[in-house]
Amino acid sequence: MSVDTAIFVVPAIWSDSSLGRCLKYCGLLVLSCLLLTGCANDGSQQVYIDNGSDDTLEVEIDNVKVAVVPAGEVQWIRIAPGDHRIYAAAGGRTLFSDVKTIEDSRQSKNFGPIIFNPDGNNRYSTCRIEYGESAVMDFVRESVSGAERRQAEEESGKKLSDEAFAIQTMLKQFEPLPEGKWVKAPLMFRVLVAPPEVVRTRMGSSSRKCLTRISKGQYELLIHMRDKADPGDDDVIVLGGVCSTIADDAFLLPDVVRRATVEGSGATPGNESSRTQYASSDDESAWDDEVEENDGDGDDWGDGEDEVEEGEDEDW
Repeated sequence: MSVDTAIFVVPAIWSDSSLGRCLKYCGLLVLSCLLLTGCANDGSQQVYIDNGSDDTLEVEIDNVKVAVVPAGEVQWIRIAPGDHRIYAAAGGRTLFSDVKTIEDSRQSKNFGPIIFNPDGNNRYSTCRIEYGESAVMDFVRESVSGAERRQAEEESGKKLSDEAFAIQTMLKQFEPLPEGKWVKAPLMFRVLVAPPEVVRTRMGSSSRKCLTRISKGQYELLIHMRDKADPGDDDVIVLGGVCSTIADDAFLLPDVVRRATVEGSGATPGNESSRTQYASSDDESAWDDEVEENDGDGDDWGDGEDEVEEGEDEDW
C-alpha cells in the first residue's frame, strides 16, 4: 500500500472511547507526517521547482523534459534516489546543468521536501501563523517564560538582554533558510502554499507552520538581526514589522502546488498514483487543512472546537 492511499482503521468498538480516539488521532498524525515530509515508500524525493525568473522555466532530468514552469510559479515532481543529470533553462539561458545526487527519502529523517530554485533568485523563511483571540497572549507568555529564556541563554552561552531575547524569539518563528539552488525544507512545514484561513481548536488559539518566499531585502535583514551582537529597541520594532509583512504575504501564496506534467512527453517522474500534496480548499476530498489539521502542536484535535477566522484578534 502506498503512502498516498494508506488508511488507518479503528474498530467500531473503540470509536467512542479514549483509547479509540487516541488510536485514531495517532494514525492520522502518522499519515500527516508522511504527507508533509514529502517521502514516498519507494524512496523518491518530492522536489518543488520554484521559478524565480521572468521567463518560462524548462527542466530536464536525464535528457527527458519533466516540467515547464511559468514565470513566478512553482510545481512539484518526484525524483528517484541516485545520481541524475539535471538541466534547467529559461529565456534562452542555462540556469543549472550538473549531476545532482538525490538522497533516499527513507534515509532523510531530518528534512522534508527539496526546493529546486534554478536561478538562485528566491529566498525562503519559515513562518508561524497564529490564530485566535489568545494567540498574542500565548506569544507573549512564551517570550517572557523564564524557562525559555534560560534555554536561550544556555544555547548562546551568554546572558541575553530583553531586546536580544525578543529578537531571538521572533527569529525562531521566522527563520531564514540557507540560500542556494537546492534548499532542504524542514519537516512538518507547508511548503509554498498559503496557510489555511480557518482552523478549529479546543484551546481558542492555534498556529500553523509554513515555508514561504521572502524578498532579498527581508532575507538580508533577518540574517543581519540574527548576527547582531547588541540589538536595541529600534531593532525589535523593525524586525517585528518585517515578520508581520512576511506573515501577511504568506496568505498570498497559492492554495495548491500542482504536480508538473509535460504534454506529449509521457515524462512524469515518480509514482503515478501520488496525489498533490495539498489540494485546493474547495476540494471535498482534499487533505483537510481548514478543519482538523495537526502539525504536532498537540492542540488541534478533539470535539467541540472553536472555529477561528483568519486575522481574528491578530496583532502582528
